[in-house]
Amino acid sequence: MNTRHPLNHSAMDPVRPWRLTSLVWLAWSAVGTALLLHGPLPAWLSFSNAVFLLLGGLVTSWQLVVQLGRVAGSLSILLLALGGFLVEVLGVHTGFPFGAYRYTEALGLQLWHVPLAIGGAWVLIGGASFLAARELFVSPWAQSIAAPLLGVCLDALLDPVASHVLRDWTWLSGGPWYGIPRQNFIAWMGVLLCMECVLLILGRAASTDRHPAISRGVALRRGQHRRSQLPAVVGPVFLLFGLVGIAHGFYLPVLVAAIPWLGVITVGQLRSLSKQTAGDGRV
Repeated sequence: MNTRHPLNHSAMDPVRPWRLTSLVWLAWSAVGTALLLHGPLPAWLSFSNAVFLLLGGLVTSWQLVVQLGRVAGSLSILLLALGGFLVEVLGVHTGFPFGAYRYTEALGLQLWHVPLAIGGAWVLIGGASFLAARELFVSPWAQSIAAPLLGVCLDALLDPVASHVLRDWTWLSGGPWYGIPRQNFIAWMGVLLCMECVLLILGRAASTDRHPAISRGVALRRGQHRRSQLPAVVGPVFLLFGLVGIAHGFYLPVLVAAIPWLGVITVGQLRSLSKQTAGDGRV
């Protein structure tokens, strides 16, 4: 008699929490988008921006652990969240490296005048850029350049919408990109380059580190391990910031972010389909 538990048993499906979190984040984004298209959020929903960042950080964190393994993935999440938060603390108090700005109360609880939820934003942007670069290139050198560029393109959309529409922060120095200084994007490029290089090192060192439960869960359904999960990671971002950006006239930021990211997602999906087809042909 076969005494093994079925692989699709809920207790053995570590992918299910990620799917649930992804669906919650997508729903949260859809509702938030609908509300923002009709005007500012009501005061009783002031916490929603922080929840959006935290949910996005959680979804991205899971994929980092799946891609890099338990130890390296956790270290990557810590680097992005804590490193990004500390750089923000430096920026708020000194104006370096991003330029002069300050956070409002829109993102909730703050430490040293920086919202705690901003760590989720760094995991989301830095992690998604890292995952996207891995789908595009095999060469670590190419990945180390592509990831920061993708992150800067994404920030080119997020920053105008977050500062002008969501009022998450206010720029004090001004600049040519919808009131945002060039220094901000140069700093994003530099900080992300450093972070992505560390993530690449962790990824190479993690080739033998795979959490058994996660690896088993990722492959629970036929072909699951071959499918790109990037749309689930960045889709809600473009749903909210893309549509809200268009509604408020930020057409150029939407194009700057959407063109490269849609290209990456398309390439990833085509490669996933090709691998799945090749795998099915060998069965």
